[in-house]
Amino acid sequence: MPAPQIFDVRAVTTRLRHAMDDGRMGPRLVTVPMDWSAAGDAATEIVRTAGFLPVRPSSSSTDPSFVKAIAHRHVAVMVTGPGEPVVAAALVKQLARVSPRGHLVLLFADATGERRARASPHTRAAPPGCRAADDDVRLARLVAERQHDRAEAWLAALRVEADLLGRRLRDNTQRIAVWCRLWQRQPEAAVAACHRIRHAGSRRRLAAVIGRVIPGAPTMFLLSDVPVLLQSMADADDDLCALRAAASWTMAHAPARAVAFVGGDDGQVAAGVGWGSGGPSVGDRLLAVRAASPEQHARGPHTLTIAPVRQAGTRIGSVLVLGAPELAGSVHEAAATLALLCGAALRTRLDQLAAGTRSRTSLPEIVGDSPAMAAVREAVARAAATPFAVLVEGESGTGKELIARALHRLSPRRDRRFVAVNCAALSEELIEAELFGHSRGAFTGAVAPRTGLFEDAHGGTLFLDEVAELSPRAQAKLLRALQEREVRRVGENQARPIDVRVVAATNRPLAEACAAGQFRDDLRFRLAVIRLPLPALRERAEDIAPIARAFWSRTMREVEKRAVIGADALARLARHHWPGNVRELQNVVAGLALVAPARGRVSARHVEVVLDAAGAGPRMPPMSLERARRACERQMVAAALARHAGRRTAAARELGLTRQGLAKIIRRLQLDETAA
Repeated sequence: MPAPQIFDVRAVTTRLRHAMDDGRMGPRLVTVPMDWSAAGDAATEIVRTAGFLPVRPSSSSTDPSFVKAIAHRHVAVMVTGPGEPVVAAALVKQLARVSPRGHLVLLFADATGERRARASPHTRAAPPGCRAADDDVRLARLVAERQHDRAEAWLAALRVEADLLGRRLRDNTQRIAVWCRLWQRQPEAAVAACHRIRHAGSRRRLAAVIGRVIPGAPTMFLLSDVPVLLQSMADADDDLCALRAAASWTMAHAPARAVAFVGGDDGQVAAGVGWGSGGPSVGDRLLAVRAASPEQHARGPHTLTIAPVRQAGTRIGSVLVLGAPELAGSVHEAAATLALLCGAALRTRLDQLAAGTRSRTSLPEIVGDSPAMAAVREAVARAAATPFAVLVEGESGTGKELIARALHRLSPRRDRRFVAVNCAALSEELIEAELFGHSRGAFTGAVAPRTGLFEDAHGGTLFLDEVAELSPRAQAKLLRALQEREVRRVGENQARPIDVRVVAATNRPLAEACAAGQFRDDLRFRLAVIRLPLPALRERAEDIAPIARAFWSRTMREVEKRAVIGADALARLARHHWPGNVRELQNVVAGLALVAPARGRVSARHVEVVLDAAGAGPRMPPMSLERARRACERQMVAAALARHAGRRTAAARELGLTRQGLAKIIRRLQLDETAA
């Protein structure tokens, strides 16, 4: 047998006292966490002592004559068992029709199971003789006639009915409740009723009305949609995508016409949706820079809302939201929500833009606007400030020594020497003496002591070009020098300490050389503390035109000509495969300068002449159709990955594929190393 339930008189009395002290009109629901058999007598005695008439719901209790007889009393409806919630709801509504008194409805524990059963979607229980639409009509009529007490009592009865039957109030009922609160000048209650509306469009429209009728009302209508915003930002690939997702969320939920995030110092646009190619106007960005608090401005048929974004107590930027004037409250709330939640993403995005600007101005010799070269500039700027060894990998002619000199120029060692050596040009007999030096008489011809390249670069940077061509013996010597930070001249026993930053370069990946047994793994780990892969020129075709213009300007000054290079010539250069990369492009531009007129325009015809003379004309090796298709597909995928710095999601979006489809193609084409 189940243990007998112990009735907590104090807890039930406290609940009833709170309900009876509530000054609102209409019935109120009180749940009693006990069965009627355990708590019925005590609860009846409590309500009688307080002046309430206890009534048990039955078929006769909903009779109009009975309701009329008890309408002048405060009634306590005791809902005790199955089947009674439906009858109790009908009785409560009839009492609310004739009297706005504060009646009580006590729901005991043994009736809650029936209430949950009524909440199932297959149950359509309703009080006899009364439909939900008729209830809303009565509520709207009472609100329109400004009978606020009776409207409050009827709305309370509808809430009690919904709680008894285990369902939510209809959206239409909640809309009328919002208007009732507005008539009563209760903005907080109106906002609370608006927030309970499930339909997002109705919720936004009513929130805008609340903001216009009662200026300054806290219309937090977007609160239920904020998790959608947070999830979309969390699923974004980077901070730019997160800001764009936040802007798209605002356009869908506010609704807004356009959204933009701008920096707080210069008004630079960090992200935007809906503005077109130009983005916000210069005047609007200037207003955003100067805005210290949320403000709104008329923009023709639209309203511009500006909300400052702060992080760690400092204003870092602003949110600009353009929307319709009739939805000014919704747009203002959306801008405030973005300003609160997007501070971290905006800070990171502005830092990325600032780093790109700094790298572009500090590295003018690295020309190119492609995403791959922008990533290279940022990587060089970051690596230059560190003391670690750097390995630059790339095909011949991609500018590896240029990157090494840029690393030295931006590093704290810029005032010391930059020493470059081509390891492929050193013989096995001379490489040790060249790197570490020798004493007098160390070997035949050593008539005087000589310092090595490591000692010459002391305090500066040593650039080892084509490091993969070192012999195994030279690799072992180099490894010890890097590990011990000291060198020993040939013919001496004394070790000399060195302070050198090593930048190595190779035209083939050292991982492949190590796999083939041609290079030491431990030396690779010493050299590749920071790895900088350089993309080939054919993988960033958008950089060919600016590089060609830079070479052309320099060459024209050298040959003292004033010819210009035409757009068709640049287009022909962009179609070339460039196996020699930037060095080949530089040589072709020099050849164009020779055949160019002193004044005039260089066309694609001149480019064809120079390419044919260099033996680099359009020649296709014989191959099958399947092989040509595979080569073209491989080149397109590799170029897309290079343009987006290896980000597969962005590359798949450009190629019109899904991320999974791109992964399958990469595996089929054996492009895993390239993608990494």
